[in-house]
Amino acid sequence: KVLYRERTIAVEFFHALTDGTGALSFLKTLLAQYFGLSRKEMEGDPHILYPQDPPSLEEGEDSFERFYKPRKALFASQTEAFHLGKRALYTDRVEAISARMSVEELKELSSFHQATITEFLVALLIEALQTIQEEQVDKERHYRPLRVQVPINVRRIFNSKTVRNFSLFTAVGIDPRLGHYEFEEILEQVKYQIRGGVNEKQLSLQISRNVVGRRIPVIRYAPNVLKKPFMKLLSDFYGDKLFSMTLSNIGNITLPEKLEGVVERLDFFLSPNKKNKVTSAAIGVNGYISLNFTSFLTHDTEFERRVLSALVERGVAVEVATNRRNEGE
Repeated sequence: KVLYRERTIAVEFFHALTDGTGALSFLKTLLAQYFGLSRKEMEGDPHILYPQDPPSLEEGEDSFERFYKPRKALFASQTEAFHLGKRALYTDRVEAISARMSVEELKELSSFHQATITEFLVALLIEALQTIQEEQVDKERHYRPLRVQVPINVRRIFNSKTVRNFSLFTAVGIDPRLGHYEFEEILEQVKYQIRGGVNEKQLSLQISRNVVGRRIPVIRYAPNVLKKPFMKLLSDFYGDKLFSMTLSNIGNITLPEKLEGVVERLDFFLSPNKKNKVTSAAIGVNGYISLNFTSFLTHDTEFERRVLSALVERGVAVEVATNRRNEGE
């Protein structure tokens, strides 16, 4: 779906069609066609696809099928993670809080801790989750693991050029039942888990898990009335309940030269769901990064406040905007 209002263009995608990289390619292509009408030709950006050019076979391939390898023991079990908003009121309206900050300030802070921006932000999210769980759960034995799902663009790892969905994820977190983690301890765990999980061997396990179901004839050709409950069961056991939330960081985006000064900012929002009622996404352009929180919670913004306050306390200036209707929220 393409939406527009005044100086804003927005595109919405169902994740089964494409991921953040494919969505960005579509948006850049749309802008190139739009500005082409005013004779501002966009050149030199590999993400722009020109309608007059014949599509390559790689562009529309199913890379999950291409890189599938049969494997055993695909479905390792994990316990359910802690989730925000179990006691809070929630709505079907997506509430958004957008925090804009300098890429250089955030990069300098992350580098001081010998971490990437993604690693540093994930550590801040886990720290806030830990604090909230400690406040809401009376006894330590009832604590749940805190896990953040971090999507990975695996095209570079597998040398794929598809614009279809080809993202996997790494699960990053701590188990507070082992004791309270200080921020530096959390960050060390995050760095170790992200860097250890983003490699071809680990990611190929996820590809096999994603593909194996549709390769089993009994499942593939089963009627939907039987297939849907089975897939729902798999989703419950190996899906959102295992994660406290998601952070998807597309990274810093470069624009064609003729778009510099025309595009003021980019934003990237993920949709929350019934289990993960708060989620987050980040994207950078023109020297600024936007960290966007989306939520189904009607009034509770404690989590977002803690994360952004932690950034401000560490010297990062943050500009906040929201679509929430009540100023007191």
